[in-house]
Amino acid sequence: MSETSVKIAIANRTYPLKIKLEEEANVRNAEATINNLINGLEKNYQITDKQDLLSMSLIKMATELEKLRTENSVSTAAFETEVEMLTNKLDTHLNENVL
Repeated sequence: MSETSVKIAIANRTYPLKIKLEEEANVRNAEATINNLINGLEKNYQITDKQDLLSMSLIKMATELEKLRTENSVSTAAFETEVEMLTNKLDTHLNENVL
């Protein structure tokens, strides 16, 4: 896997990164998402301190990530329960009719 060097700009500061080539689109999308969040917060709350804007953006993104993790965990548990139930039905059917 080849690596590439990129520079991303967040809150008017540039950060050099070395990333895998296939991750560049994700990094660029993240850069845009973060900057959009910062710009929105800056407009909605008239906050100019970049540290405050970065912190508020981080809180918002971490909250969304945690929500996705929780939703994924719940849906995975429901899926596992359904698979276990179907497996038990199949075992019962095979034991009664085939074996």
